[in-house]
Amino acid sequence: MSIALSGFAVKPAAATATHDLDATVESNPFTGYLRPNTYGIAVNNVTNTIYATNSWFGSVSVFNGTSDTLRDTIFLPGGAPTGIAVDPTLNRIYVTDVRTNVTYAINGSNDVINATIAVGNGPLDVAVDQATHLVYVTNSASNSISVLDGLRNRLVTTFSVQGTPYSVGVNPYTNTVFVSTRFPDALLVINGLTNFVMDSIPITYPLGVGVNPNTNTVYVASPLVNSTFVIIFEGQSYAVRRIVVGGSPLTVAIDLDRNLVYVTNAALQSVSVIDGNTDSLVHNIPTGEVFGGIDVNPATNKVYATDLQTYSLTIIDAVTDSIRTNIPIGHYPSGVAINEATNTVYVAVNFTLTAINGATQTQITSMRVGQTPLQVAYSQDRIYVSDVGSEHLVVLDSGSYQTVANLTMDSFALTVCDGNVFVGRILSNTITVLNESTLSPSASIPLDSPAVGIACNPYTNRLYVTEFETKSVAVFDTQSYRQLSTINIGYVLFGVAVDPSFNRIYLANVNSNQILILNGSTNAQIGAIQLQLLPSGVAVDNDTNTIYATPLTSGSGLVFVIDGKTNQITNNIVLPEFAPSTSILVIVVLLFTFCELRLRRSRRLPT
Repeated sequence: MSIALSGFAVKPAAATATHDLDATVESNPFTGYLRPNTYGIAVNNVTNTIYATNSWFGSVSVFNGTSDTLRDTIFLPGGAPTGIAVDPTLNRIYVTDVRTNVTYAINGSNDVINATIAVGNGPLDVAVDQATHLVYVTNSASNSISVLDGLRNRLVTTFSVQGTPYSVGVNPYTNTVFVSTRFPDALLVINGLTNFVMDSIPITYPLGVGVNPNTNTVYVASPLVNSTFVIIFEGQSYAVRRIVVGGSPLTVAIDLDRNLVYVTNAALQSVSVIDGNTDSLVHNIPTGEVFGGIDVNPATNKVYATDLQTYSLTIIDAVTDSIRTNIPIGHYPSGVAINEATNTVYVAVNFTLTAINGATQTQITSMRVGQTPLQVAYSQDRIYVSDVGSEHLVVLDSGSYQTVANLTMDSFALTVCDGNVFVGRILSNTITVLNESTLSPSASIPLDSPAVGIACNPYTNRLYVTEFETKSVAVFDTQSYRQLSTINIGYVLFGVAVDPSFNRIYLANVNSNQILILNGSTNAQIGAIQLQLLPSGVAVDNDTNTIYATPLTSGSGLVFVIDGKTNQITNNIVLPEFAPSTSILVIVVLLFTFCELRLRRSRRLPT
C-alpha cells in the first residue's frame, strides 16, 4: 500500500556514499524563477481520487481515478493554490495559497472547504504525517514551517528555519520531517515531536522532496545538477548518493508497492524511472511535456502528472510506461476583442490568435502570435496582443496579420480608447498609457492591484479596470487619468467590456458562471448572464448587440455568443487546439510572472 505523503512524493534508496556532497553548480534557466509544486498533485489511494492545483485559475481540479474524468472543480477564495497533500484516513485535502498566506482544509467527501488556516508568508508546499495527523507547511517568504493540527484544523505552531524552505516530506514511522531549503542549499532533518532541526544536509539546489517510510530514505530533485539525490538514514547517520536522471528534474513520486521512483525532467520533457532496490536509473519515459507535480496510485498502476504547458492532467500507465490519456484542466484566461466595422471577433486562446466572422460565426483564420497570447484589443486596423510568454506587446495589421510592432513590456490587460493604448502591467500595479500613433509611453496610472481587464466608454470618458486581488473595478477619467470611484464587487473578476450605447458594463465573474451587468451611470448591478462555464474574456459588438465571452476552462478553445437583448446564449464557437510551444523558457517566464504577481507584497525570495 502506498502512502500519499505530499504533492511531491518521495522514495526509498539503497547504496552508500559520502557524507559531504560537493556538487558543481551549473547555469540553469530555472534558477530563482521556478517555485516547486507550482501545479501540485496528490492522490487519495483510499477513494481513488486525484487532486491537482491550478495556480492561475485559483482552483483545485478533482478527478475520478476509475473513469479518468474530471469530477469537480473547487474554487478557492484566495486564488493562488500551490502545494497540496491528502490525509486519506480523514479524507481531507490540504492546499496552500501563496497569495493569501493560508492553508485550506477541504472535506474530500463533498469537496467543501472546512477551514481556512492562517500560516506564514508565501506557503508553497504541504505534507501530512498520517500517524499524528499533523500537517507541515513551508513558508517561503518568512523562512518558517507552520504545523497544523489536522484533527481540529487549527494552527499548532510556526517555527523558523535557516534558509528559504521549499518542499516538505514526512516519515510517519520515525516522526521525522524533511524540508528542502535554499540559501543555504540543504535538506533539513526535523524532529516531528520537538520541531528541532536535528541536521542540515548539503544538497545543491534542492526542490522536490519525497520520503519512503519503509526504507527511511529520502529522494531530492536537483535541477542544477540534473540529478536526484538519495539520502539513506540508519539511526543517527546517513549516506548520500547521486543519481543522474535528466535535464532539470523538479519533482519526485514513489510507487512503494513496486519500489519504483518517478522523477519529472523539465528540460528533457520526460519522466525518469528509478529502481528503488538498487537506486539506479531504469530508463526515461519521453513525454514531450513539462510536468509540474507528480504522484502515483500503486493500486491502479497509474502515474499522474500535471502538465505545465497544456494545463492538463497526464496519466501514465505504470506497467507499460506509456501515456494513457490527457485530461484538460484548463487554459489561460482568453482575451476577446471586436472590429465592429468588419464584424470580426478576435480571440486569444490556446497559444493562438483566432479571427471569427461575426455574421456567420465561423473561423476566418488562426495563427500563432508570440509565445503565449493572453488578451487582445482592436483599433484603427491594428490588433494588439499581450504575449505573457515573452513579455511583449505584439501589434498586428488587421488586414495582413503581419507584425508591425513588438514592444518589450510585461503586458496583460489591454484596451484602446481616444487615441491611447492602455496596457495593464502584470509585474506592477500600473497601467501604461501608449500613444496609439507612435506607441510611445505618455503616462502611467497607479493601481491597488494588477489589472486583469480594461475597458473604455468613449462617450462618458470612463476607463473601467478589473483588479484581481481587490475584487473590484476601478473607474478612471480617460483624459486626466484621475480615479473617480471604486466599484466593490466582492468576487474575483477577469475580463470587462463596455456597451457605450446603453452605458452598460459587463464583468466576467470568476466565482460563478456569470457575466455581471452594471449600469454605467449608477455603477449598480442590473442583471447577470448565466453561462455553463466560468467566464474569462468578454467583449461587446454594439452594432449587432452581441456579446462574446470566453471561459476559463473548457477542455478546448470556446467562445460563447450571447444575444444582448435577451442575455441568452445563442451559439458556442469551438476553436482549434494548437500544440503548445516546447520552449522551456516559456514555462520559466510564465512561472516567474505568476510568482511575481502573487508574492509581490511579501518579501521577495532570493535569487
